[in-house]
Amino acid sequence: MLMLLPLDKKIDWKHPPIVTILLVIINALIFYSMQSDDNLIELNAAKFYQESGLAELEIKAYPKYLESQDDQQALVQYILVMSNIEEDSDYYSEYIRSFADIDFGYKQALLQGTIPNVSHTDITKIQTKRQLYLAQFHDSTLRNYSLRPAETTLITLFSHMFLHADGGHLWGNMLFLLLVGYVVEAVLGSWVFLLAYLLTGLGASGLDILFNSTNYNFHLGASGAISGVMGMYATLFGRRKIQFFYNIFFWVGRVKAPAIIMLFIWMVKEIFQMIAVDSNVNFLAHLGGLISGALVAFLLLRLKDRVNTDYMDLPEKNQQYSELMSDGIQYLGEMDFEKAKYYFNKILVQRPEDIDAIEYLYKASQLDPASNDYHKYAKKLIFASIKIKNFNLFYQTWINYNEHAEPAAKLEFNSFYIIFEQLLHYNKIEDAEKLIIRLFKKNPKNNELSAGFLMLAKKQLALNNKLSADKYSQAIIKYYPGSPEASNARSILSSGKLPVT
Repeated sequence: MLMLLPLDKKIDWKHPPIVTILLVIINALIFYSMQSDDNLIELNAAKFYQESGLAELEIKAYPKYLESQDDQQALVQYILVMSNIEEDSDYYSEYIRSFADIDFGYKQALLQGTIPNVSHTDITKIQTKRQLYLAQFHDSTLRNYSLRPAETTLITLFSHMFLHADGGHLWGNMLFLLLVGYVVEAVLGSWVFLLAYLLTGLGASGLDILFNSTNYNFHLGASGAISGVMGMYATLFGRRKIQFFYNIFFWVGRVKAPAIIMLFIWMVKEIFQMIAVDSNVNFLAHLGGLISGALVAFLLLRLKDRVNTDYMDLPEKNQQYSELMSDGIQYLGEMDFEKAKYYFNKILVQRPEDIDAIEYLYKASQLDPASNDYHKYAKKLIFASIKIKNFNLFYQTWINYNEHAEPAAKLEFNSFYIIFEQLLHYNKIEDAEKLIIRLFKKNPKNNELSAGFLMLAKKQLALNNKLSADKYSQAIIKYYPGSPEASNARSILSSGKLPVT
């Protein structure tokens, strides 16, 4: 027993795998609705097979057909199976029915009316009763839409991917689809993933048809297409190391290895099972899915804009990030600030907005408040903290920078003004007042200050500080009499409130 599954990523519910989830829902709906009557139809057909006399006729005719063929293997298999069953039991006729239903040569012999040692009359009866028997399956979803390699149609090439033999077959397949599909969908995008899923399903059935062109067995299930998804996963991730779960007989565990290794292990597993395991599982379709999935992924990798390499590289980048952060913090603790900056700056190359790296760079520069780095990283940290709405970090950094920067804080007017707005927004009114007065002294003719003074006046008015509101209103009228804010300032002075608009 061998099981190998990638367990390297979690579903990002902010960007859910819509197609993967829809495929699961569609498969379940088809099984529990369209296929819900199939078992009853099968039972009624089996009853008709017995009661119509077709079973009695084929119990005599089918062995004679086998004896007339050169296929000794088929004859031996038949004899081995039937020798363990009593001839007068229902099981005997059921096995005859199962053999006759899927034997391509037998069907051809019936059409030609040539089965040695069977009378023309009996052949005619079998032909007639078989037509009536097959009519019993008119409403059978499984019989009508499964893939039969010897009778392939365009519809069954696709429809068989959405049918399942029983609940265990369905949910076993859906579990594998969920575990692997959401990752491949995230890498390729929803629509490309859906197209690739269908193509690999066709690839799986294509290999099956190529080697089983005379096979009348019903081939159904999503496992061929899901094997294609697994082939895509391994090929897309290639030599990237991923964590996967394994179960080999009694050994269970997790291991990290290049993804492409899984493709070869899966392929060897399917080939071995195809040769050594007697099962009704279609290992050939699984192998066809793996091969077609690998080919589709290989072609898509040539179109780099169709593959989300950032998503695939995320675990490796996270590992690199952790290592760089750890090294930077270590050197910061050892007070080797230049080396610490080197590692934190390497983080910013990958993640320009990483607030932790920016904060550490600021801390590594604090001992030299006159340096360009100190001014650079203080400014960067102030505006990064504003962006993520971390007021405490913003405020502490601003106060520290404003007090210790040498010769003074180096910011453009617009940057100072943004800081002023933030201070006012979070009710740090005294700090906001100091900053706008400082800006006014530096450039009293800057008309943008009138809006700042009005904001202060409004804030003071809201806090019932009429004297302070009047002070800033008077400043607007005195220094910016022609500004749009001047009329509001006059209203505050005359009525103690803003005009209604």
